[in-house]
Amino acid sequence: MRGMQDRTINNALLALYRAGEGLEHVEALMALRGVEKPARTHDRPLSRGRCKRLALSMLPCTSSQIADAIEETVPGITRKSAVQRAYMALVRLEARGVVRREGRVWRLAP
Repeated sequence: MRGMQDRTINNALLALYRAGEGLEHVEALMALRGVEKPARTHDRPLSRGRCKRLALSMLPCTSSQIADAIEETVPGITRKSAVQRAYMALVRLEARGVVRREGRVWRLAP
């Protein structure tokens, strides 16, 4: 039988750390394995599809305005991460033909 790969174990420890359960034990194991703690964790990440629903509810608007709303929804999220989430949600909606871009402004597709 094959053992678990180091990367798999490290990722499992990081997931446990983010979950916040038994932190003292998880941190001790991470220290033993040389795994660094993540710089920042989100305490309330957006649920599946929430960015898309948020973007659709705000149209017409810019991706920056949607990023502002994401920052309000997820405390502690970085500006860069909020902008990236907003942009990717809009790009996916554009690929499905739901929205279109006119310069910097995103609108519902006709």
